[in-house]
Parts: sequence; structure tokens; C-alpha cells
Amino acid sequence: MKWKTLIAATAVLMGSALPALANDAYIGLGLGLSPGNPKYSQSSDPAVQAAFELAPEEWRFSFEQATFDSTFKPRAHLQSQVFGAEKLFIHKFDNRFSMNGGIGIGYYQVNITGSDSGSGSAFGLMATGAGRYDISQQLFAEVQFQYRNAAIQINSQNVVDAGWTGFAVNFGFIF
Repeated sequence: MKWKTLIAATAVLMGSALPALANDAYIGLGLGLSPGNPKYSQSSDPAVQAAFELAPEEWRFSFEQATFDSTFKPRAHLQSQVFGAEKLFIHKFDNRFSMNGGIGIGYYQVNITGSDSGSGSAFGLMATGAGRYDISQQLFAEVQFQYRNAAIQINSQNVVDAGWTGFAVNFGFIF
């Protein structure tokens, strides 16, 4: 229990300090996400995400949430949240268009409700590939392909993949 408290306190402190240090920030939605669990699909709940990027150091700190519903009856609802850090690799093609990739680690939390129930957390892999277009000197749009993977034990008999693959569309601000 002490580890969870320490991780939560660290996340809160980082979350309060990052906006002051960030060079870029964005919010967006995940679209067409495929969960790591078979017989699940993306729910109608919005898959929100937000991130701060430190441009000279090329790091991204993000929060993402996605929900998935089972295709079997009675229905189970799986909600995954990821607090992560990724090292970015950026290639600028010109003043407006760039490609970036990222690889890092995330702290995954999962909650299952409905026909099954439970929750858990674990660390897992994050990888992202993106194309970014600068709309103006202060605004940008981005399309990402995301790979998220973390196996989380819910109880002694149930392990779920809290991750997903799929696309996200983001709109951001350059400080």
C-alpha cells in the first residue's frame, strides 16, 4: 500500500510541476482502439488523453483513459488509465510538419465492473508513432498510433491486458 501512495504522490507533484516546464501540451481522443483482451471492443465512452512535452529534452508525460465493453453477455466494462513517460524521437520535415516516435513506461490502473468485477495496477510498455502538423506558431494537430501493454492480475484467477492499440487525434498548444 505504501508504494501506491508514493506513486500517487509523485504523479500529483509531477502533474503540478510539468505545466510550468512544458514546451507543448495537447488534449485528444482515442479512436478505433483495440483492447489487448479478446472479445472486448471500445465502448462509447470517450477515450481521453492529455500530455505535456518537454521539447529540448524530448520527453512526454501523459495521462490516458480508455474503456472497453465485452462482446459476451452479461456485459463487463473495463476501464484502463495510464500515467506515463515516453522518450521522444523527433524528425522535422519543415517548419510545419514533423514525425515523432516515443517509447516509455506507464503506470496502468484497471477497473472492471458489470458481470465481472475487480481492479489492479501494474507498470507496462508504451510506444507511440505520430505525425504532427503546426497549424500556426502556437497551435498544432496530431495523429498518433499507440501501442499500450500491461498485464494486470485482478484476482488469483483473472489476468487482464489493460493496454490497447489504435489511433488518437490530438490538438495542442505550443508555449
